[in-house]
Amino acid sequence: MNILVRDDGSTDGTKQILQEYKDKGKLDWYGGENLKTAYSFLDLLQRAPESEYYAFCDQDDFWMKDKLKTAVEHLSGYPQEKPALYYGRAKLADKDLHIMGDSRTSSDRMLDLKSAVINSNAVGCTMVFNKALLDILKEKCPSYIAMHDAWVHKVCIVMKGNIFWDEDVPILYRQHQDNLIGGVDSRWRRIKNHYESFKRKECIRSRMICSLVECYGDKMEDQEYKMCKLIADYKKSVLNRIKILLSNEIRTDYFRRNILFKMAILLKIF
Repeated sequence: MNILVRDDGSTDGTKQILQEYKDKGKLDWYGGENLKTAYSFLDLLQRAPESEYYAFCDQDDFWMKDKLKTAVEHLSGYPQEKPALYYGRAKLADKDLHIMGDSRTSSDRMLDLKSAVINSNAVGCTMVFNKALLDILKEKCPSYIAMHDAWVHKVCIVMKGNIFWDEDVPILYRQHQDNLIGGVDSRWRRIKNHYESFKRKECIRSRMICSLVECYGDKMEDQEYKMCKLIADYKKSVLNRIKILLSNEIRTDYFRRNILFKMAILLKIF
């Protein structure tokens, strides 16, 4: 097993610690400017060494001893020449690794494109994927992505890859008070997140669908392309928004998500 670490422009003692581990032969690392989470992981994909399988690893999450073994056992049942992705629900833990429950953010299964364009809900620290998917990801450089895990998930679906969703990934998804990204999903946090989405002007979700069309539109089936292009261009005309609002094709299996999606389209904040 090889461990490759990217230092994302740290200003503390991280580089010294990484070098100490490298000198002991436990990992390799390199540094660069602060690209933020999504593009740091994409940069790692470009530099990843040759392997059959790959996994994202956040710096503070705790892997159970059978985390990789479980994922590889599931993935090995798929043809290696075809992209394949394993991910699922993680157990939440506090900073001292006391279990807090399951990650609600990964409880919704988005296993087809019509639901993934609305929300991927793929948690990066649970992901393991094969070389075929890595090779596809390395071929294109998206102009914009919100998060690396959502991008990997969408690309695997578009490229007709195999996906295994695990109800209980052997990992503790550690939560801190100042988490940049976390799985704690209290009612108050959900309300706050919805409120913040109404104020947000960047429209990060439709922008990522634009990137998906730009990078892989020529690989999509005709109906898939039309659906993604409609979402990518939804702000260009009232007609586009009406088509989405009336569509029964663009939907998840979850009523609340469908309502929130159509509200975001109507208000032009998707």
